[in-house]
Amino acid sequence: MTENHNVLKIHHADHGITPEHTPFIAEVVESRIEGFFIVCVEIPPNLPSLKSALYGPGAGDDPVGEGCLGGVSYENRGNRPGPSRLVKMPLRDCRRVVVCGVRKEKLSESFVITAYGTQATEPSPREWWDVSMTPAEALEAATFWCSHALASGESQ
Repeated sequence: MTENHNVLKIHHADHGITPEHTPFIAEVVESRIEGFFIVCVEIPPNLPSLKSALYGPGAGDDPVGEGCLGGVSYENRGNRPGPSRLVKMPLRDCRRVVVCGVRKEKLSESFVITAYGTQATEPSPREWWDVSMTPAEALEAATFWCSHALASGESQ
């Protein structure tokens, strides 16, 4: 889903980002140098919390093993080309947002690929099936996603 909140285009806008968050996200984009960027930043206190789907050590939890209480499953989400590692747990409130985008000279030419809430202090690696990764990135992603999962939004 692509949304154009005033000037800034957010291509993957299905992570609870609202028009209230957009001016802040635009400030994040404006603060970057030109080119691709991915950054994790605190949400200002005057803005609503976001929901985070991340479970695992990066979110302050124990590793999410295959036999965990929430039951790990692998399912395709939306139109993604591969399955995500999911756990039957609820989304959680968070006060950080990851913004991934491309900064151009003019903000009107810049865009956000995705923005999502997280409890982590660093952006999560791409999912293991992303064919655009280098071998080193793929190893990092596979290692990360062996101990992390995304909430399916259901709790057991």
